[in-house]
Amino acid sequence: MAVLIVTAPADIHASAVAWALGRCGIRTILWHPVPPWAPLGAVRFNSRAVDYRFPGKGGDIAPDAIDAVWMRRWPKPIFPPGFGESDKTASRAELTAYHAGVLELLPGDILWANPLTTRLSANFKLRQLAAAVAVGLSIPETLVTDDVAQAKDFVASRPERSVIYKPFYTFHWERAEKQFYSSVTTPVATTDFDDPQALIWSPGIFQEFAPKAYELRVSVFGRTCVTAKISDQNPVDWRICQHDMKILPYELPEAIEVKLIALMDELGLVMGMADFIVTPDGEYIFLEVNEQGQFLWVEQECPDLPLLDTCARFLTSGNPCFRAEAVSGLKLKYADFVGSGLEQLRQEQEEFINAGGVASFMQLKDYKDSVDADKT
Repeated sequence: MAVLIVTAPADIHASAVAWALGRCGIRTILWHPVPPWAPLGAVRFNSRAVDYRFPGKGGDIAPDAIDAVWMRRWPKPIFPPGFGESDKTASRAELTAYHAGVLELLPGDILWANPLTTRLSANFKLRQLAAAVAVGLSIPETLVTDDVAQAKDFVASRPERSVIYKPFYTFHWERAEKQFYSSVTTPVATTDFDDPQALIWSPGIFQEFAPKAYELRVSVFGRTCVTAKISDQNPVDWRICQHDMKILPYELPEAIEVKLIALMDELGLVMGMADFIVTPDGEYIFLEVNEQGQFLWVEQECPDLPLLDTCARFLTSGNPCFRAEAVSGLKLKYADFVGSGLEQLRQEQEEFINAGGVASFMQLKDYKDSVDADKT
């Protein structure tokens, strides 16, 4: 059994899952398909055969020896000084054509989490909302637009501060003194639309605010849902302040689970992290699904949730319809990785930055959280 993990360097999720797979005796190759981290390789063709071996951290391996692929992250190249913008554009195109083409050499009948043909389109929020409607999930009343006039009318037709805005993607940036900022869900009012061109350059998603009894983070692995209940969080966006947030295991109602799995099938996904609101009236409202969302932070906050264990067993199953049996006494715990595998991650982070890499906000947050956990 062998698993290929496609990821960026110093990704704590990839490192933790590789550690867990190793504990199961599974051969794991971490492949970083961009320079300066990608080991040099070559594909050889003749009339009789195709020859290639994936070179990566953990050795190298032939495509026909791989049983599962985890498409964790597609990294970005780090260009040396002197590369012009046109050169960078051309290089990115050539690198993608080469490395994405290499992935196409893999057998089509192995487990892909998630498939190349569906993972990108499944991340489009409009497609997700349409798919949620198609499978019968409740969603907030939503307007997606680049027209300020329509956005203002949508907000004006509802009670004050009862509409929220969110971007299509979460953006992170750094300012002076290593202060990190992130785009989050924000309440809006009609006074926020003074500039008639505000949305032309950055269209947005506007939704009716749904009152929360609590929220759910559902991590889906095949046909297995591991659900966390989030309470005492920020009323608008739990990412804003997590100090007082509480996370507990939760049993997702079967009717909602059936619809969520149907949504995953509709999007062509076998893995993803879905967010729901549960209203004071007990209604389950779907917000979105991230096909490669962060999930280990949930286990870090609530060790009773077997996320690392479930992910590793999902990948080793090779089965897109994987169902986990009830777990009593976890074998693969994130806390054990933090205790024994974190030093290696620290070295990777150092090597990554020394090579010119710029760690993303989430990489730094994951890394800091794990270091903090290691100190406690």
